[in-house]
Amino acid sequence: MKLNYVMTYEWSPVLNALADFFNQNFDNLQKTNEVGKGNKPPKMKQVKVDGFDKNPQHYLKNIQRVLGFNEQETILFLRRIYALYPGAFINVVLRLIAVELDKRYEDHIYDTGTVWVFNTIDSKIYPVEVADIKQAAFRYFAAFRSKEEAVFSIKMANAIKHYVFEWQTEK
Repeated sequence: MKLNYVMTYEWSPVLNALADFFNQNFDNLQKTNEVGKGNKPPKMKQVKVDGFDKNPQHYLKNIQRVLGFNEQETILFLRRIYALYPGAFINVVLRLIAVELDKRYEDHIYDTGTVWVFNTIDSKIYPVEVADIKQAAFRYFAAFRSKEEAVFSIKMANAIKHYVFEWQTEK
């Protein structure tokens, strides 16, 4: 099986490296049965925040669409990202959620005065002036238009993380 993802974001070096790893190791991973067959995933927990799609499955399906994977392959891929570097997992998931949330707006996020970012070092959300960021750099991190969007996205990323690691495969 070859990784078949649709690159809609230009922060592809990380995804390309992970895709290469996945392509080289998929057969071995499948032999160890980390890609379960016939298991039903647990129901995802709903996140309670007003004004956003509260179903983590919606955002997981968006990740599947970007990668071109089915659900089991996406879960395996996310587990591998987490195994390589847990910060990459949260950054990838937050970035994809941020892009999805930003589709609700007509203007580019660069046109806002302040964006909110999640710092993986201290797990806090900080405001950053857009003038301090090069426009091209927005593709490399998750930027949110409001603190509420950032808080929601972190809750959603945690729900996805719990889902990915609760889904036990056959041994």
